[in-house]
Amino acid sequence: MTLVQKASIAWAIAACLAGSAAASEPPAAAPAARADGPVAPKALSAAEAARLLSGRTGGPLRLDDVTALDAAAAAVLAKGPCDLALDRVARLPEAAATALAAHRGCLSLGALESLESQPLAEKLARQPGWGISLPRLSTITAPVAAALARHDGPLVLDGISADSFSADAARALAAGSGSLSLGGLRVLPPELAGILAAHRQAVGLDGVERLSPESAAALAAHRGTLRLGGLRTLAPAAASALAAHGGPLLLDGIVVLPLDSAVALARHRHWLSLGRLAEVDADLAGGLARHRGPLSLDGIMLLTPEVARPLARLRGPLSLGGVAAISPASARAVAAHAGPLFLPSLVSLDPDAAEWLALHPGPLSLDGLRGMSYETAMTLAGQRNGLSLGSLGMPARTGEWSLPDDCGRPAARPADRRQPLP
Repeated sequence: MTLVQKASIAWAIAACLAGSAAASEPPAAAPAARADGPVAPKALSAAEAARLLSGRTGGPLRLDDVTALDAAAAAVLAKGPCDLALDRVARLPEAAATALAAHRGCLSLGALESLESQPLAEKLARQPGWGISLPRLSTITAPVAAALARHDGPLVLDGISADSFSADAARALAAGSGSLSLGGLRVLPPELAGILAAHRQAVGLDGVERLSPESAAALAAHRGTLRLGGLRTLAPAAASALAAHGGPLLLDGIVVLPLDSAVALARHRHWLSLGRLAEVDADLAGGLARHRGPLSLDGIMLLTPEVARPLARLRGPLSLGGVAAISPASARAVAAHAGPLFLPSLVSLDPDAAEWLALHPGPLSLDGLRGMSYETAMTLAGQRNGLSLGSLGMPARTGEWSLPDDCGRPAARPADRRQPLP
């Protein structure tokens, strides 16, 4: 690359930077229409429901103060032209649930604790949208589970516990075609783990705090994305069994990982994410570097040369999303990594560190950079293997490369990792 070409790229980077700094914030979206009335919780009458719908031709109607709904009020609301949000209603009488099942718009019941109406479950499964979220549902029958599982989007049932979850209901949910989040399961018996492993899409079990080797072996038969965000550590026997899992493995709650467990997990061949593992020494880094697939260590905040050096031996993509600053010595060490390298939290980069990163032989993502000197821009312009500066409006110049996403969502930073799966 000639000096003139490098200068042109550097000026382009500077121009993007100036443009991003001058860009205005997008206008805020208009809030959804809300019902008038007192903030205090209340039961909604049929007459009040009719008044709220009078003159409306569409748009969402949020009834945030309504905590109870009888059949008459439900029948009135069901005939309205609005999408309905009844996210403070914990229980619905059977007749009210049946009436709401006839509603043609979208319906949100985020506080519902009990759902026994199969027609309402079928209505929720049919409605268009991004997913079904019933995070407070504490029990579920097999017929209702089978109805909800027909929805082709994400299904969030984070209130269900193992003792209120029959094997038939688990099998019905496992037959679904969308991602499944069961964050309320605190314990995971091997039998239940084996049933859920048959699910063909992503499974989130972020409430499980301990995993036996037997349950880990059962889960290893799963072939989609598996999230176990509630684990704080993982014993070597369980890690060895879980390493056979045939899909992305998200262990973003682990804060302490024994070396033997790291070596065992390194046999896993798909994306491995350890987003809260902050204390990583050279030995642990060396054990994890044996991993052959993408590796996310977004919990590391301070990258020392002693840790960067063994991590550079990793064969697959490496994400260090928690590193906000990097020294020239650490940049030199990690630049020896041959695969795609993600440093999305770097907000600034001095020329000396940039000089080493520009020598990285694989694609390089620095999507968090908010500013840089002309000297740094000139240095980065020499990176020939794919440079992404997404925050400056410059995605990768060569090819397309990225870490796997989390069930369709952009990868979250460490503080955001424990969100519900879908």
